[in-house]
Amino acid sequence: MIKRTKNVLLVMLSGVILIPSTISCNSDDSSISNVEVVETDLRTTSSSTVFHDKLWEDISLALSENKSTLTEERAYQILKPAIPHSLSMLRDYGFSNLDLAEMLEISEREAQDINTTNIYSLSRDMQLRIVFAGHKVFIAESLRATANSNQVVDCFLEATGIAAGVAIIGALGNQALSRTAVIGVIKQAATKIGTRTLGFIGLGLMAAEFIWCMNR
Repeated sequence: MIKRTKNVLLVMLSGVILIPSTISCNSDDSSISNVEVVETDLRTTSSSTVFHDKLWEDISLALSENKSTLTEERAYQILKPAIPHSLSMLRDYGFSNLDLAEMLEISEREAQDINTTNIYSLSRDMQLRIVFAGHKVFIAESLRATANSNQVVDCFLEATGIAAGVAIIGALGNQALSRTAVIGVIKQAATKIGTRTLGFIGLGLMAAEFIWCMNR
């Protein structure tokens, strides 16, 4: 397991955030049309004291259990309940309409009109950026919720890879940084990755590896 000191993490904050995956997002909605398929996969057996967001924990466990057969569409369906949840998380965390607009590359007025009811009408690219950012807030809250933050850091780096994870986890784990600064890092990461380099399967595998590492 990779060990990194806080000083190294902070130095890497200025680096370019890259996700070393080349899987693209597929916009085909035809293969699975009902979220009920996902509900049968969600598990409630974890007794971890690290996570205080049960939905993200259960979805991560479902992704982990389906990891060997995960497809882009299957990953989307499992992550689907986390998309409106992530929008609420981002706003609660302090994302303004302007932050959302910059992250999604839309107008501030369009960002203001997004809600948990109409969110699935957005492009898959926008949905991916929102749920990606929501997962990073989940990681940030997990870091604050546990005294064993080294495990969270190590598992996040193991799940994402050094180039992808150091700058993000450095910001999320730095208690001296304001939420505004953390939001800036998450926004930049979500904007840079796009659907060309991550896709729902890439995010799904990342979330699956993280939860597996935390529970092993």
